[in-house]
Amino acid sequence: MINDEIKKVTDTVKDTVLPINDELKKAAGTLKDTLLPENPNANVGKTDRIISIGTGAYIFFKGITNLFSHPVLALTEAGVGAALLHRGITGSCSVKRIIDDMDETDASSSSIVAAYPSTSVTGL
Repeated sequence: MINDEIKKVTDTVKDTVLPINDELKKAAGTLKDTLLPENPNANVGKTDRIISIGTGAYIFFKGITNLFSHPVLALTEAGVGAALLHRGITGSCSVKRIIDDMDETDASSSSIVAAYPSTSVTGL
């Protein structure tokens, strides 16, 4: 008698939970494909993109809420937040691209070294 009741409850839970679990898996697959689509020009990883979106949204909305009390600071915050949002959404970062390009070039051919050839940095 108790076993029959337990079996009914487990069957009811299985009938209720399994379809929800399948729907969650389907929704997760859809979000995975559409939330952060692959960009052939992207130079930022997915983790960096997610962090950039979160911090960018926070800083942007913080700037918007401070617009009337501290306008200069608020506009700066909104600009930085918008840049982080753009970096996270597109996956492309101009600053990172410039730094990567600088790493690829030889240090001796840089304009700074060419302008000051007698100076050297040692002991680093």
